[in-house]
Amino acid sequence: MSTTIGLVSNPLGIIVGFALPGIFVLNESKTEIGNLMLIEAILSTISFILVVFCFRAKPKTPPSSSAEVERVDFRQSLPILLKNKNYLLLLIYFSAGIGTQNTLATIIELIGKPYGFSSAAVSLFAALSITFGLIGDAIASKIVTKMLKFKLFCLIIGCLSIIAFGIFTLTLPIGSIAITAISICLVGFLLMPMLPISYELGCELTFPIGEAMAGGLLNCGGTIFGILEVGIAYLLNNQPIASCIICIIGLLIGTVSIFLVKEDLKRIRQEKQPLNDYNHFEKELNKD
Repeated sequence: MSTTIGLVSNPLGIIVGFALPGIFVLNESKTEIGNLMLIEAILSTISFILVVFCFRAKPKTPPSSSAEVERVDFRQSLPILLKNKNYLLLLIYFSAGIGTQNTLATIIELIGKPYGFSSAAVSLFAALSITFGLIGDAIASKIVTKMLKFKLFCLIIGCLSIIAFGIFTLTLPIGSIAITAISICLVGFLLMPMLPISYELGCELTFPIGEAMAGGLLNCGGTIFGILEVGIAYLLNNQPIASCIICIIGLLIGTVSIFLVKEDLKRIRQEKQPLNDYNHFEKELNKD
């Protein structure tokens, strides 16, 4: 749950990013765009200052026994991660899911305009997708925290996301704001929970490698996958249906990948081990 709370800051920032242009840029003049950039710069600077002076590297008291385990050195982490087959399969799943989500956010206006949707309607779709995604985050994380069935929920979310994106693709040509809004809400509700659940599973599969390294590599994969999908859509002249099919294929690849993952919850096992019992995981890393 703590991971979910921390990760919602990203989509909340995206919502603000969608809202600010509509508030400050009405006539698309240079002055309005300049004011918008100034406001964004101020907000970014405030965030930077707060992180530099207020953010602590770790709490004074370890929150769990696994937090007391010494983490693998940063330089050693990357080779170990690249040899971990389960983590690499999860990387494909995460990259496909979050990459598709980023792709949709990037080209949603290009997808919507050919069917008569205005810029205001497109902004509404984006905001609804993120809002319902946050709701999905909260619900899925709460359930997974209790059941600890990370792979099962990733698989369910992957399958349902394919169906939801298919519904969005089929209903898009209808040109109805209400129908498209409902389908985009469903897509966001199912896609965004991939983020916290994948992070948690990644940390479990790679323990005792640091969470920052495991999560950071996942983020890199999502960004690269999103760039590839946007690039392919551009080569296809940003045709709406073709772009949606590309996203569906990406989700299908990710779902197959998560099916092949062997769920190994190393960090949770450590919680049941005596404090500072690091030897067991050191041997497992050497095997990987």
